Amino acid sequence: MEETNTNRSLIQQNDLHFRELLTALPNVSVQGYDKHRRVIYWNKASERLYGYSEQEAMGRLLEDLIIPDFMKLDVIEAHKTWIRTGQPIPSEELQLIDKNKNVVPVYSSHVMLHQDTDDPEMFCVDVDLSSQKKNERQLAYLKQYDQHTGLLNKHSLFVLANELMSRAQVDAISSAAIFVGIDDLTMINNAFGYKAGDTLLREMVERLRHCVTDQGILARYSGDVFVFLVVIDNAPKYIADVIDKIKDVCLTPFRFDGERRQVTVSGGVCIDEFSQGSHIELFKNAEVAMNQAKLTGKNQFVYFESQFDENMQRFHALFSALSTAEKNNEFHMVYQPQYNQQGQIVSAEALLRWDHPKLGAISPAEFIPLAENKNKMKDIDLWVMRNVIQQIKHWRAQGMSTVRVFMNISGQSLSDVNFVNLLSTQLSDAGVPYENVGIEITEYALISENDAMINQMKWLQRRGIEIALDDFGTGYSSLSYLTKFPLDYIKIDKYFIAHAPIKEQDAAITKAIFALSESLGMQVICEGVETQTHLEFVRDQNRQSLIQGYLFSRPVSVHDFEALLAREVA
Repeated sequence: MEETNTNRSLIQQNDLHFRELLTALPNVSVQGYDKHRRVIYWNKASERLYGYSEQEAMGRLLEDLIIPDFMKLDVIEAHKTWIRTGQPIPSEELQLIDKNKNVVPVYSSHVMLHQDTDDPEMFCVDVDLSSQKKNERQLAYLKQYDQHTGLLNKHSLFVLANELMSRAQVDAISSAAIFVGIDDLTMINNAFGYKAGDTLLREMVERLRHCVTDQGILARYSGDVFVFLVVIDNAPKYIADVIDKIKDVCLTPFRFDGERRQVTVSGGVCIDEFSQGSHIELFKNAEVAMNQAKLTGKNQFVYFESQFDENMQRFHALFSALSTAEKNNEFHMVYQPQYNQQGQIVSAEALLRWDHPKLGAISPAEFIPLAENKNKMKDIDLWVMRNVIQQIKHWRAQGMSTVRVFMNISGQSLSDVNFVNLLSTQLSDAGVPYENVGIEITEYALISENDAMINQMKWLQRRGIEIALDDFGTGYSSLSYLTKFPLDYIKIDKYFIAHAPIKEQDAAITKAIFALSESLGMQVICEGVETQTHLEFVRDQNRQSLIQGYLFSRPVSVHDFEALLAREVA
């Protein structure tokens, strides 16, 4: 009898120590149940995890507290089997529920005490997996979706495309992809900061979402490139409709840097009529078409053609050749005179030309965009400045009549705080007055509107260097440019000069530019004057405008330009 009492006392002490241990585990939820599965122990961590206070839980059945309906019968049976046969309940991940019926993911382990007595007790030790599961969901999300835009990422796009096109191949259904790239996002980031670029990116995504139906998929392919994928009968019509929608949503200016600005996109399209090729080939071809769209003017959609592969090969060949063009003396300058309306040369535009020994004469329309995309324009601008200034120095040394020569300068150079010093040093070293040079800039170059650029332009203008805005009306047209930037000339693009005499709308635009420039005290240079009709139209608008075009002279070599100047003197 005394031995029995001693054993009972030891058991009670062990139980007390066990419960003290459980209480010392503040972050581990522990519940105790009698042989009928009624709660006999409920620690503070269980209160926090499941929402029931100890008072609410005590005496309640396990299955009525935290067990979902679909698990109740299995839990009851497992508990009975353990008591009856000694077969333990395995530790495992479970989806239990709290007081508010919310799912609670836990890793649950089970201990049976006093199993050989009439009053066995089961203790459950539950580790909350909520944070772990949340992290797993976040990782799964990041694996499938782009975290900045919420769109499918490239990996998920490829997986899904492979699956969809494999099915489509069996049913001979068309697959199609549109690659859409934001034009000049890098330039916008450089000009306005990455915050503005991110704002633009998010707004573009929201607009593109409205262009895709339930049948299509929209994903982010890379930084500024998005992909529409569709597997559908009559894919050409669907694609055409999507392109129209994209064009429509981009008509509305985007708001960033406190103002609304026009932003364009370039797109490439590839259609696999019966889904016979791979998704990799489909995307490659659509991307090649998009690059072709960017290289040939931007703000357009181009359908893939087999020769585009050759174009991309040429693109890479040109880029490789561009890096050695200056070293190999492949650049040279030509000069196109600018005339007053009495037929006298008053200035000229210096134009860069590139003759490659194997690739031949390469158009500036081809290599200048390439140089801009590859951040090579500052090097090219420096070469142009040196060459033109040295040429003017030579003319002055020969006692020749000199006129102001305009050099085309990129936005990359104008945004460089060292540009003024570079140009001033070149002029000073050559002994060439500021009045002998001018610079031409495009609307594209002005989009940055940064203070450094404006201040440098004002500094140059104060010293007598005149500044012309080239191709006005063809790019990022904004009347604010004409008031924010120090400009002396507006150059009307040859498109308007060619069409104004025959198209009423173009005539109205051209006349408005003339009137605007006059009201702002700026002169006009008319490019592309090739016929007498063009000349008469210009004269009817403004007798002070300067003329530049084939009617008077094409761009000519240094030797031929010298001959034109000599003829002026004679």
